[in-house]
Amino acid sequence: MKPQWKVSKTFIASLVPVDDLQLLCEEATKILQRQEMVVDVEAPAKVFGDIHGQFCDVLLLFKMYGIPDHHGGDVESVSYVFNGDFVDRGNTSCEVVVLLLCLKCKYPDRVWLIRGNHEDPEINEVYGWPEECRQKYGPVGGPLFRDLVNGVFAWLPLGAVIEKKILCLHGGLGRGTLETIQQIKEIPRPIYDSMTDELVMDILWSDPIQNDGIKGVHANPRGGDIVEFGPDLVQRFCMRNDLNLIIRSHQPFEDGYMFFARGHLASVFSARDYCGQSNDGALLFISRAGKITPKVIKARPDVDPQQYPCTRDASPVRRRNDFANVWTENNAS
Repeated sequence: MKPQWKVSKTFIASLVPVDDLQLLCEEATKILQRQEMVVDVEAPAKVFGDIHGQFCDVLLLFKMYGIPDHHGGDVESVSYVFNGDFVDRGNTSCEVVVLLLCLKCKYPDRVWLIRGNHEDPEINEVYGWPEECRQKYGPVGGPLFRDLVNGVFAWLPLGAVIEKKILCLHGGLGRGTLETIQQIKEIPRPIYDSMTDELVMDILWSDPIQNDGIKGVHANPRGGDIVEFGPDLVQRFCMRNDLNLIIRSHQPFEDGYMFFARGHLASVFSARDYCGQSNDGALLFISRAGKITPKVIKARPDVDPQQYPCTRDASPVRRRNDFANVWTENNAS
């Protein structure tokens, strides 16, 4: 796994034919069907945020902070959690998906794939991935590949709990109807449409308010029925479920990560220079003792927005000075 690999339009198709991808998806689905809607994860662990089709950023994070491999890597001693939004926006979503599904099949109890809002057929229809699939697998193989992968996505868990103290989910707590982890566990699968169930939509789409001094539930700039939630909901949920921390993703940040709610909520985003904007990428390392350490890959100095195939409706990168009364580090451990 070397970040200097050159990824061409035929790279993944030449390595993995569609017939093999079908077998891969079938095996991944069987594994996910055996596992729970909220999975239990051992520490130490690494939590990755949104990848959005940026394969080389994943490889760079592996190179800098450890590879999920049992030959010289750390996967036998460290859990890997990928917290959703694997596809869309970037031009190597196919490579990202194949890599993550291979890792899940190879290490089913060490690698954990959590669902994001882009693991939804209606969402990943419009942000560049279908065109990439057709480009790499042709007019027949491309749609087949995407359908196969969306079939796997329907069985992804919505959450992971690390050592019973840290909950990982993609978006957030939403409008406050989510009160216990048990509620997430009871959501039935498969899920093909993330927008028809209010609880699922809250988990995958909601965001924290950018000011820890504002409490409650408020309208979200994303529009529709999506909401922003305040620090009071975070603290109440953590107390009720005996948690120290909630880790979520879903939004790009200047430093690749941010802490909210007196250190009880962390956001992590792994794709740097998201849609041509300048931002670092990050993962969060959780020690056995529960200490959270951000691991960062820096933004490029000369990012070109033209390199990104689909920037429409992209979330703006949150800058440090966008926030008021928020914590800059974790104090929940």
